[in-house]
Amino acid sequence: MSYKSLVESNLDLAFRLVGDLAYDMTLTPKQASAYDFSTGLTSVQSTTPITIRGIVKQRDNNGMGVILKNKDVPSPDLYDTITFGGKTYSFGDNFVSDGYTLSVQIYEE
Repeated sequence: MSYKSLVESNLDLAFRLVGDLAYDMTLTPKQASAYDFSTGLTSVQSTTPITIRGIVKQRDNNGMGVILKNKDVPSPDLYDTITFGGKTYSFGDNFVSDGYTLSVQIYEE
């Protein structure tokens, strides 16, 4: 077993062991398909939603910080949305990754 596989399997274990600190979230990846220069609007199409696990690390008036597994969200996009707790959130513009986890700020739509 490689060290990368060992880290990833331990990360999966950690997300299971934190119990109710990790939430089931629905990630809806979206792709920008066109940009209209006259209106300044982007055409966005949704793709198939997937269920992922995420840990909320802080909540404040400016949204909330969430830790996700990189392998669950390999190419995050500002147009993607996350739904959990009956609310839909959009990604902020700051994605911080260490290669295994992805730390993002999300905002309620």
